[in-house]
Amino acid sequence: MCVANVYYNQPILKDIASSFQVSEGEAGSISVLSQVGYGFGLFFLIPLGD
Repeated sequence: MCVANVYYNQPILKDIASSFQVSEGEAGSISVLSQVGYGFGLFFLIPLGD
């Protein structure tokens, strides 16, 4: 469920861009930043469980 959450916004990025009056490239940064944040979380938080 958590991994799927990272990808839910990709199909609706065009709608998000038009809703907030930003370019599609700027709305695409939502997807990029959420995936980067998830990756950093895995990299820094998973080792704490060891």
